[in-house]
Amino acid sequence: MSSIDTVPADPPPEVLNQMEEAAHTYERLSDQGRELRFARDACGGRARIEVRDRSGAVLRTLSAAQALAVAAGTPLDSLDTLEAAGQLHTPAVAAGVPLE
Repeated sequence: MSSIDTVPADPPPEVLNQMEEAAHTYERLSDQGRELRFARDACGGRARIEVRDRSGAVLRTLSAAQALAVAAGTPLDSLDTLEAAGQLHTPAVAAGVPLE
């Protein structure tokens, strides 16, 4: 049996659901004139996550926890308040569960 035989013909339902959620997040940010850009930091090779406007200007840099919160549906303008309250480092955020 080759490895091609083990690849499913269609993505699993949970992958399709995650793709749909990602599309909703993209649309929500796009409606606000924002986008997330992921890159490697030139100095240390660490991930750099930036919020940019439509012209490409960097509006702010996000931590990994903040980016997960945005992906889970948290509005960008709520990030600082949630982080100050210690609510961005919870297992729910790491699992992609929307914060309320």
